Amino acid sequence: MASRCSFCFWRLLHETPGKTFGTHSVWTAILSAAFSASDQCVLYRGAQKDFGSLIITLGIGLVGLLATADADLTKVQRYIVIFLFVVLLLLLVGIYFSDWFVTLFRNVPLLRHIAVRIENMKNPYINIHFEGYQPANALYSLGDAGFFGRGFGGSVRKYGFLTQAESDYILAIVIEEFGFFGLLLITVCYCILLWRLLHWALATAKPQFKVMLLCSAAYFLLHFFINIGGVSTLIPMTGVPLLFISAGGSALLAVGIVLGLDFYAISQIQIEQEIEAQKKPNRPRLQPARSKTICSCRR
Repeated sequence: MASRCSFCFWRLLHETPGKTFGTHSVWTAILSAAFSASDQCVLYRGAQKDFGSLIITLGIGLVGLLATADADLTKVQRYIVIFLFVVLLLLLVGIYFSDWFVTLFRNVPLLRHIAVRIENMKNPYINIHFEGYQPANALYSLGDAGFFGRGFGGSVRKYGFLTQAESDYILAIVIEEFGFFGLLLITVCYCILLWRLLHWALATAKPQFKVMLLCSAAYFLLHFFINIGGVSTLIPMTGVPLLFISAGGSALLAVGIVLGLDFYAISQIQIEQEIEAQKKPNRPRLQPARSKTICSCRR
């Protein structure tokens, strides 16, 4: 899936100069990045209980589709916005205000783990020795941290209490050791990265660069919110790593590929801006008119 998405993003960056970035390019490059790997995402990810990667992949594809300014896709984009609003409303009602999804997914073998994660999100202490063990210990880590934390290396939960302390629940360990300042530092670093990606996405007029940078921002943003929401039990835990911090070579490799493509896009944007600045004629500076003093001499 990573290789297919990388190829699609490479296709975006190497659009033929002078041609219009139209509907055909959008559907081949953007939607293929999210939906061409449907056999891997829907079937394989569903069987492996990895719906977090599926949500992120679909989210990146939808952001790329919504970010494309094309007259032929305007109606499709409106339908997508309405569909996302309806889905968000159903999720809020079905997860937070009722037990619809728990009752629905509990009897489906492929989706039973989703019902378990929703129950653990609402109250992980019901089954604390089995399915609720990880989220409950993550909350213990957050509660023991306080404002300043236990200090570097002072975490207790990483010694056997959290079995995924180096990957999915690394944020709980960081907060336990560094407190609120650790979370604030990570949030500020992510905000700076997202700000620069959005800045260059809005600074370019080429849609391929704009879509590439916006999809990259969605990639980092979705990972951050899904991980921090799962650790704090604000949303069901989906096993999404915290990029740049969680252990795992595949995630680090994917981050390196995405950042490399972003750096290439930003360098091309800077070159285009320099060329456009050189094309502008240098206007002569207007010098202020000197006031002439008239001396009247009396004879």
